[in-house]
Amino acid sequence: MSRRERNKAEKRERILGAASDLFSEQGYAATTTQAVAARADVAVGTVFQYAATKPELLMMVMNTRLAEGLGSGRSGVARIRSPHKAVLALAEPLLELVAQEPENLTAYVRELIFGEPGPHHDTSLGIVSGLERAIGETLTRTSQGRLRGGIDEITAGRAVLSSLLLELNSTRMGRDPRESLEERLRTQVELSLHGVLQA
Repeated sequence: MSRRERNKAEKRERILGAASDLFSEQGYAATTTQAVAARADVAVGTVFQYAATKPELLMMVMNTRLAEGLGSGRSGVARIRSPHKAVLALAEPLLELVAQEPENLTAYVRELIFGEPGPHHDTSLGIVSGLERAIGETLTRTSQGRLRGGIDEITAGRAVLSSLLLELNSTRMGRDPRESLEERLRTQVELSLHGVLQA
């Protein structure tokens, strides 16, 4: 790696760390790109070289957290035999973010569904597709192939994950209280499995 590449990677890590810390400390709405730049000790224009907008900056931070969490979740799910418990294990990184940073996660979901295309948004879509696939494969394995007729693995995974994302969006819009979100997400998993698995 050249010195220029090392400097670029180091700046990216500083910006990622500063944004992650500030989003955690004060939430998405209160965090500015100027504050991130100051914390990372770079110019504001440098921040925009790595994330062109504040939503893209959020996506960069949350993608890193979710990718790490989802990777570790997949490694432990192979031993679980219950479809319900296995899906919850895969979704655990989402549940942890709900508990720790509900504002940031709901902003992330909003950007995921309604946000503008960009490199970090595209990465988010890839993470979601991977999670849908993992849920579908896990359902096939744990239910001994009892997916309802006409439902393939991807469709099953999408149905389960979509219900979780819609529940998060409902909370973001103020239709349901944040305090009950984790319990409602667990209920959504149960209800979704009734829809995609044969009795």
